[in-house]
Amino acid sequence: MFALLAALLVAGGIIWFFVNRKHNESAAAPAPAIEAGAGSASAAAPPAPPPSATATPSPAPVQPTVRADDVARNLERDLKKQRLWSTVAVVGDHVDVRSSSCGDAAMKTTIQPTLGAFRAAGLTKLRCLEQSGAVVFARDL
Repeated sequence: MFALLAALLVAGGIIWFFVNRKHNESAAAPAPAIEAGAGSASAAAPPAPPPSATATPSPAPVQPTVRADDVARNLERDLKKQRLWSTVAVVGDHVDVRSSSCGDAAMKTTIQPTLGAFRAAGLTKLRCLEQSGAVVFARDL
């Protein structure tokens, strides 16, 4: 009886460890960094003059910087959730997705939403390669 209780306790501890670890990884994901000085510049700036009849367009708000490696890691995770086992790597100014599932329709629909994020990260091309290295498809960003 004691051995069965101990085995259940150990199994529960192992399950709790993996569930908690997965939960903490998603909660501890770092937020995208905002350009340095963006917050301090508005505090030190003099008050804005009253609006005039010929209003000038205001500058675009500062967008947080996007890291290509983070986008690639998220895409690889999304592909694995779809069981499209792939590796995603940023190589210079382009992204290489290596998979034997490049011809699968689910591959293209999973990749499509991330193209804008890769473009925002400064990349210019996404290629899907077979394991042998043959290009199945390529997209300009």
